[in-house]
Amino acid sequence: MAGARLRPGPTGGVRVTHRIVTSIDRPPRETVAAFESFSAPLVSDVMGTGRGTMDAGIEPTFEAASVVGPAVTVDAAPGDNLVLHRALQLAAESDVLVVDADGYSEAGIWGELMSLTAQRMGVAGTVVDGGVRDVRETTELGYPLFTRHVSPKGSTKRQPGSINVPITCGGTTVSPGDVVVADADGVAVVPKSETEDVLAACRNKRDAEAEMRTAADTPAHFEDTFDEVLAPFEEADPEG
Repeated sequence: MAGARLRPGPTGGVRVTHRIVTSIDRPPRETVAAFESFSAPLVSDVMGTGRGTMDAGIEPTFEAASVVGPAVTVDAAPGDNLVLHRALQLAAESDVLVVDADGYSEAGIWGELMSLTAQRMGVAGTVVDGGVRDVRETTELGYPLFTRHVSPKGSTKRQPGSINVPITCGGTTVSPGDVVVADADGVAVVPKSETEDVLAACRNKRDAEAEMRTAADTPAHFEDTFDEVLAPFEEADPEG
């Protein structure tokens, strides 16, 4: 690959760190918008345990932060934010920047000025597996920002990085165009190829939970629920 640079990968191999893909396929706008009706926990539930959900280390910088949108992925060298400036140029309105910075804690590669720029460009939010800074100012802007670390230290601008390639963020694979659903509980990621199936499952679960809330008004509901949950234990009890 012409002009590509290599650096050590997280498992000791090497990975290409300079590949810029300028155009990506995104799900239809109405499909992405439909996910705004669902929380990250609900999406995580229908995706299945351990799949499509970032680890608990990725948190919002303020409780009310929430965002839904297609991912523009960024592979950034630890402590370096040069590639993020290019990613902002390539992001479309309502996109979410998802950044793999190797979980590096000793630099804030995203801060107030980048949040302000992103917000004015219509970028929906940013997720960083690494460090950010200027949390108070970004919170005042109301810009949705999710991160693993906060550090006052500045970043370098020397490494080219990659944009719109598959990355790992929060222990989860994220590809360009995947749908990001993030809120106070964390970040879920829906593969672009599965959006319609996951949407259908989300609607079914929402309706089932609505029925459960209605049934919860009936005292007998709790007895029935406990009986159902405890049944496998009673069946396995040799003394039963």
